[in-house]
Amino acid sequence: MRYWFLLCLATALFARLNPFIPTMNIENITDNHPEDIGYFTEENLYLPPTSRILKQVTLVHQNVDGSVEKVSKNIDKKIDWHYAVNISQPHDEASGRKYSYLFKKINFKNIPFIHIDAAKNALLLNTDDKILRSFMLTKPYRIVIDFERDESFLSKSRMISDSYFKKVVIGNHNGYYRTVLYLDSYYDFKVDRKDKGYLIELKQ
Repeated sequence: MRYWFLLCLATALFARLNPFIPTMNIENITDNHPEDIGYFTEENLYLPPTSRILKQVTLVHQNVDGSVEKVSKNIDKKIDWHYAVNISQPHDEASGRKYSYLFKKINFKNIPFIHIDAAKNALLLNTDDKILRSFMLTKPYRIVIDFERDESFLSKSRMISDSYFKKVVIGNHNGYYRTVLYLDSYYDFKVDRKDKGYLIELKQ
């Protein structure tokens, strides 16, 4: 009995000292992130023959953190129930798993060692410098990439249009420089080495 008490006490102390031990039953832990279930394109909704006025449209959506919310739009317009109410969203294959990019140049004056080309959901960082690290930050969402180079220069920023990347900022640090890519929302991203630098791809 004494041995069992000491074993339980030691287990409890270890759990308190080890921050990786869950404080709840592992069966209660759920993954709230949306599943990869494909992109919505179109849906037709048929109303009953007694319908005369469409009052409101409500869409229920799941956020990137797993929470569920709804957004509503007041309509108050006459409708013909003989025809379906159509809900659709254009889908660009380039934002899914197939990549087809049309790049445009983002120029930075007095920073000759890196050149940037931007597309809708991809970015080319044309440089010979080595990446030290890359990671995502939030509030706002941004990808941070540090390159190895001991160079002195003033920080520069450029806005980007028609892209999920909204702004690029390049700043000098001790022994490296940092490229910060501001996004319009959260995305998974990957960094691939290319002949002339690095390709940053975003995936919803």
